Amino acid sequence: QLEARLESDTENLQYWFLLARLSSERNDFAKAARAYQEIINRDQSSGLVMAELAQAMFSRDKHKMTDEIGEMAKKGLTIESDNTTALGLSGIYAFSKKEYLNAIDYWQRAVKLLGGNSEGGRGLTQGIEKAKALYLAEGGTEEKLQKFLSPKSISLSVAVDPNIQTDSNQLVYVYARAWKGSKMPLAITRIPLSQLPTKVTLTEAMAMSPSATLANAEQVELVARISQDGSANAKPGD
Repeated sequence: QLEARLESDTENLQYWFLLARLSSERNDFAKAARAYQEIINRDQSSGLVMAELAQAMFSRDKHKMTDEIGEMAKKGLTIESDNTTALGLSGIYAFSKKEYLNAIDYWQRAVKLLGGNSEGGRGLTQGIEKAKALYLAEGGTEEKLQKFLSPKSISLSVAVDPNIQTDSNQLVYVYARAWKGSKMPLAITRIPLSQLPTKVTLTEAMAMSPSATLANAEQVELVARISQDGSANAKPGD
């Protein structure tokens, strides 16, 4: 119906936008990209549309980053600086060019907006850790890297004692809490047990409450807990 209406009303941006969104939901990313491009051909004022066009092209191309996609995402950011889709893609673009510090910067901005405990935030945090490791491995300095980190962060290695009976499908919650005080985590993340051993960095962006973060603590207790049922709440048997 949208396509039929657009045949006689090609300038209707709302119809193009609805067609783009619907096509994305149906995983027809080529059609979605064409529809978003029709909007931009008529109006270049929306950072959201530019970000979604970049995402549609990225999905259409089987997650292969190109200059066209990266530049579109960055253009969207110049209009809408807090667009998490554009930030994520701009980070991928920078990473693909081995501009690891820029990738970290984009992704940390996105994590701050999404929350460190969201699904997207956790994925980006893993990307940040990979970018940091590659930056240092390719000759980067710890001094330059530090300015891209959160004001307070804790990096730790997490491994499982081989004597503990585990299931690779279980989740591991890693968190920091006040040494003497509330038991609510100041920073928390979860990772599949199958990914251990690994290195984890807890940051202020991973707080459960903006009023209780790593910035509020002088000393912390670190906990790594294998959950029996996937719940974040500690239970007997964990």
